[in-house]
Amino acid sequence: MFYGVPRSNKNSNLLVRFLCSRLILCACVRYLLKMKMAAYWTFAALVSMANAEVFVFETEYSTADCSTGTVYKEAITGLICMNLGTYYAMYSCSGSDATLNHYSDATCSGTPTESHAMSAACKTEGDGVTGKTFTCVEREAVATNNYYSAAGCAESDKLSTSMSLPGGCKATGTATSATSEKYEASGDQLTYTTYSSNDCTGTAVLTTPIPCGGGTCTAAGSMWFKTVMTCSSSTSGGSMVRVELPLLMCFLIRLLI
Repeated sequence: MFYGVPRSNKNSNLLVRFLCSRLILCACVRYLLKMKMAAYWTFAALVSMANAEVFVFETEYSTADCSTGTVYKEAITGLICMNLGTYYAMYSCSGSDATLNHYSDATCSGTPTESHAMSAACKTEGDGVTGKTFTCVEREAVATNNYYSAAGCAESDKLSTSMSLPGGCKATGTATSATSEKYEASGDQLTYTTYSSNDCTGTAVLTTPIPCGGGTCTAAGSMWFKTVMTCSSSTSGGSMVRVELPLLMCFLIRLLI
């Protein structure tokens, strides 16, 4: 009597085990790819939401009725306390409507001494030719402008005032000459680009990379400022475990087949 397993059955078992292992391996690879893509898009969305801030856009137009396409200059201000000489002021927003509040203290706390609604509706300027609007807009903050009391931007000269820097395009021209600038963040580098158009289109005039950790100390009236982009931290050990654990499980399952 023969108690062994026929060679044809052994070959069949080996083939089945081989095919099963390959199917599991392929399934694991597909799973890991899906997981990594989902993690990437989730992380990108969270970062974008986390960095979104509200800014007040003071937009000037070369036409009295603020016609579309006639923007020539935009002043963008964060919701920070500003020293305006004889008083302090800070914008507040309700939807797209902005209000400029005056305060007597440097923290802009308590009840405002004055409040002025800054209309999103077009207001014709005194020259009767140009127009202006004020609007609250949400944009991604790509860096921070820190302000200093002395040249060199030493940490000891750093002022309490700082403002987030919004990404995207900003018109910087005059009623007769169009220019614009744009800040873009990619990885650990910020890029500053200027254009000879009012909407950051066409060939770039100047492109300046700003590495994370800080840019050049620049004079601004009686103060100095430096644009600082925070460097991203390295991948933590915990996140590596979360990524590699499914791969390890797939490997162990394959060994058991």
